[in-house]
Amino acid sequence: MSMSSGIAFKPPRVPLASLKGLSNSKQHLQAVLSGRPLPKYPPLRLSQILQLIENGNAEAVTLVEWLGLFNDDFSLLDESEEQRACLLLWQAISNLPRVARLALYIAANYLLGTQSRFPESLISTLDVASEYLEGINQTRIQWLIAIRDEDFKEVIRLAFSEKSTPLTFSEKIGMPDSSCIRDAVLHSLPGYIDVNLDPKHEKLVEQCITQMTLAERVNFFDVILEKKSETIEKLLSALESNCLPDSQNSVWAKLTPTSRDILSKKFQLGGYYNLKGIIDCICLAENAGQLQLTDRDIQQLRGRSAFWSNYSEHFNQSLLLLPESTAHLLNIKNDERGGDVIVMPPNSGNDAEVFIFELADKIIVEVLRGVASEIRFFELNERNRARLLNDNTLTLNNIRKMACDTVFDHVALWQYFCEKCLREEFNILPNKHVQIFAGLGKKFGEYSRKQGLPLPSEENIDLRVSQLAEWNSIFWSREARIKGGGKSSETNNGWNFLQLAKIASARGYKKEYSELIKRAADHGNSEAMCLHAETVFTAPNKTFNQWAAAERMVSNAHARGYVGAQKLIEKYKLNVIPASEFSNNDFRTDNANSGAEKKLYFEGLNLPRSLSDRIEHKSERPLVKLKIDELERLSEYLNDKTLKKVMINELEKRASKRRVLDLLSQLKK
Repeated sequence: MSMSSGIAFKPPRVPLASLKGLSNSKQHLQAVLSGRPLPKYPPLRLSQILQLIENGNAEAVTLVEWLGLFNDDFSLLDESEEQRACLLLWQAISNLPRVARLALYIAANYLLGTQSRFPESLISTLDVASEYLEGINQTRIQWLIAIRDEDFKEVIRLAFSEKSTPLTFSEKIGMPDSSCIRDAVLHSLPGYIDVNLDPKHEKLVEQCITQMTLAERVNFFDVILEKKSETIEKLLSALESNCLPDSQNSVWAKLTPTSRDILSKKFQLGGYYNLKGIIDCICLAENAGQLQLTDRDIQQLRGRSAFWSNYSEHFNQSLLLLPESTAHLLNIKNDERGGDVIVMPPNSGNDAEVFIFELADKIIVEVLRGVASEIRFFELNERNRARLLNDNTLTLNNIRKMACDTVFDHVALWQYFCEKCLREEFNILPNKHVQIFAGLGKKFGEYSRKQGLPLPSEENIDLRVSQLAEWNSIFWSREARIKGGGKSSETNNGWNFLQLAKIASARGYKKEYSELIKRAADHGNSEAMCLHAETVFTAPNKTFNQWAAAERMVSNAHARGYVGAQKLIEKYKLNVIPASEFSNNDFRTDNANSGAEKKLYFEGLNLPRSLSDRIEHKSERPLVKLKIDELERLSEYLNDKTLKKVMINELEKRASKRRVLDLLSQLKK
C-alpha cells in the first residue's frame, strides 16, 4: 500500500553560487592543514619522538603524541637515558609555544593534585627547563619549581614581583586554579612579611588581605599580633583598617584576647573602644546565642555603644565588669587585660556587663543590659576614682549600694534626655564634629550644639511616660532590696516626678514643670530640691521666707552629699545649715543617696581603708566593730558634731576603761 499522500513536492534546489568552489575543497583542506603534523596511528613512541627532536624535526610531533608523552613515566629508561630524554624534551618544548603552554599547564595540574600522571623526570628537571624558557613561561616554570619544593614564600615573592597577590597569581599567569595550596601560602605570608617584604609591596599585602575570607583574616592577624611583633609596624595601615573596633567589617570581635590587648596598647584604645569591642564580641551570633540574648537585647547593646561613640573623644580611664559567664565565653581572665577588665564572681546581682568610664568631671557607670538597667553618674574625685576604677574587687552589686549623683533610665527616648542632661546639667558636649548622632539616624539624630537633638514626637514622649512608670517601680524596688530597709515610696515617687518634670520641660510646659519639680522636691529628691530652689533664687518677686525655705532645701541636699548643691551654694553665696539640724525625716532617700543615709557622714570622710572597711554603715551602731585604738584614730578625722555624737554614743555603751573615758572627754570638749 502506498504511503504517499498524493501531494507531490519538487526536489530542493541548491543555488549554483553555493556550489562554486566545491570542486577545489580537497585543495582547500590541504592548504589549511599544511604545516600541521597530523595524528598517526600508532602514535610515535618516546624513542621516536626523541629521534625527531635530535634531527631537528620536533614540530613533526603532534599534540596528541605530546599528550601521550606527558602521561608516560619514563620508567623503562636508565638514569643516563632519562637525563638525555628530559634535556631533549625541554629543549623542544621551549621552542614550541603551544606545547610549552600545554606541558606547563599539565605539570601544574599534577603538582596541584588535579591530575594523576605526569613524568616525574620532567618534574625533577624543571630547573633545566628554566634555562630554556623565557617571558611568561619563565615565570610559570619558577612558580612550578616553588610549588614542587613547597617553597611557598617563593610563591609569594614571585606574585609580588609580578605586581599580583599570591591568591590570584595562578590566574594571572594562565595556570590552573591553585586553591589547594591556598592554606599553605597564607600560612607562609606572615613569615614572608616579617623577613622579606619589600616596602613597595605593602599595598599588595593589603590587597591580599581583602581577598581573604573572614576566618583567614582573623587567623592572619592573630599570627601577626601574637607571633610576629616586628611585623606590626609594617602593617599599621592594614591593622587600622581591619582590626580596630570602629573600622568597617572589623575582625576585632573574633581576635583572641591577647591580640586585642596588643592592639589596645599599640593604638592606645582605651575608653570608648573597650566598650565597643566588648559589645561587638557579645553580639556575635555564636556568643549571643550562648548568652541567650534576644534580638532586642542585641539592638539595645548596639544602641548604647553607638550613643557613647558620640562622646568617644572625651573618654579617659575606663573599666569593664563582666559576669563570669560572659568572661568564660569570651575567654577573658582578670589578669589578661592590664587591669581594664574585672571578672565578677557568680552572683544573682552580678548578671550584666558594666562599663565604667571618666567623662569630663563625671564617672559614668553604664549597665549594659538587664531588666530596668541604668546609667549612674558619680562626681569625679579621688575617692570615687579609687572605688570605681581602681578596685579589683568591684562588682555591680557593690556599685548599686553606693551613693551617686544621678541615676538615668534606658526606656524610650533615653538618648534624647540623656544628651540633654549631659549638655544642660553637666556641660558635657559630644565630639567636636558630631552633626548626626550615631545610632539615631538622620531624622532623629540631627544635632545642634546649642539646641541638642530634635524634640521627639508627642507619641514617643507618651510612650516614654508609660515605660517610665514600669522602670521606676522595678528599679527602686531593687534599690530598696539591695540597700535594705524595704521599698521607699518617697524615693520612687521623687525620682518619677523629677523625670516627668524633665519631660514637661522638653515639651515647653513651664507650669507643669514647676509643679512636678515641687512635688519631686517634697518627696525628698535632692536634684529636684536644687532645681526648685534655683527657680526661687531667680524669681523677681521672691520673699524672704521663700528664699530661706529654698536655702534650707539646698542645705538639705548638700547634707545628703548631692554635688549640685555645692554649686548653688557658691553661685548664690548661701548660708549652709549644718547637717546636724536636719531630722531623720529630712533625709528621706532619693536617687543620689538611696539607702545611704546611715553611712553618709562617715563615707564622706577621707578615711584609710583599714578604718572605712570596719565601719558598719547601715547599722544602728556603725562603730561597734572598731577597737579603742581604731576609734582613737577615727576621732582625728571628726570635725562634725553629728559624727562626734555617733562616736560618743558608741563609747558610752562600752566599759568605763581609762582610754574610753579619755576619748569621751576629748570628744565632749
